[in-house]
Amino acid sequence: MHPYHPAPATSFCAGESVVLTASAGTSHKWFNGTTQVETTATYTTAGAYTVEVTNASGCKAISAITTVNGSTQLTPTHPTSFCTIGSVVLTASAGTFYKWFNGTTQVGTASTYTASTAGGFTVEVTNTLGCKAISAVTTVNGSTQLTPTITAPAKPFCAGGSVVLTASAGTFYKWFNGTTQVGTAASYTASTACGFTVEVTNALGCKAISAVTTVNGSMQLTPTPATSFCTIESVMLTSSAGTSYKWFIGTTQVGKAASYMANSAGPYTVEVTNALGCKATSAVTQLSMTSMMLWYADADNDGIGDVTNALSACIKPNGYVASARR
Repeated sequence: MHPYHPAPATSFCAGESVVLTASAGTSHKWFNGTTQVETTATYTTAGAYTVEVTNASGCKAISAITTVNGSTQLTPTHPTSFCTIGSVVLTASAGTFYKWFNGTTQVGTASTYTASTAGGFTVEVTNTLGCKAISAVTTVNGSTQLTPTITAPAKPFCAGGSVVLTASAGTFYKWFNGTTQVGTAASYTASTACGFTVEVTNALGCKAISAVTTVNGSMQLTPTPATSFCTIESVMLTSSAGTSYKWFIGTTQVGKAASYMANSAGPYTVEVTNALGCKATSAVTQLSMTSMMLWYADADNDGIGDVTNALSACIKPNGYVASARR
């Protein structure tokens, strides 16, 4: 008695089945392991099967074990986005053969596919049993090319001041002064003159670096007037170069030209404004007056001058003395 004639195949794909057929008999008992699962002449599902067949004479026999394999459902997986200037590697779940599609167009036959364009990607995977499955559509997004820019005021900043530099939109930032990183916020306050760049990273992790923005600082202004004069004279005070000027004695403004003719003693300052609108005030210069006095010619060098030969001067002339014989 030959109780079991299995179907030609012993494996089946997910969603399918295989029919097991016993040899002719009067009654049948199907077992999956030691569990009775059916009493008909055929049975379908995965497992390790035997069948007990009883004929019309009441004779029984049990078949050898036949293992029926069912293929598990294939579930290809892969990531979702890439930067415009790059690509992303899509990886399928394990299989024997592969077909990658962008929409309905086949684009690859390996277990991985490098996507450098955006689209809706699927992969058909075939395993060793010949079972096939197609993944769900995965939309791959390409990020728009980043072109970071720096917004800065048109005019340079004045000595002792600063200027705020602002990057274009992003998620993360790295500011550089030359090659030195100086900040990580969306804006940076520059208080030194140099060439600045910013690296901007967006939500997809794409990075790009801006062009160099040169920030100019105005040179410190250093007005320089003179120091003293004689009673009957005056002294010309001259400022360093600028666009406009304000001269002061103490807190009183006395002039607005590049130079000022001072004829009185006092503390002088000048406020200079340059073409950038930067202002600076000079240090105080104290102008003093020297009184005029009579000096007498000392022709015989005896230290006593000639009363008939005198002149007025703030400073002792050569060959003159301060006293004379009366």
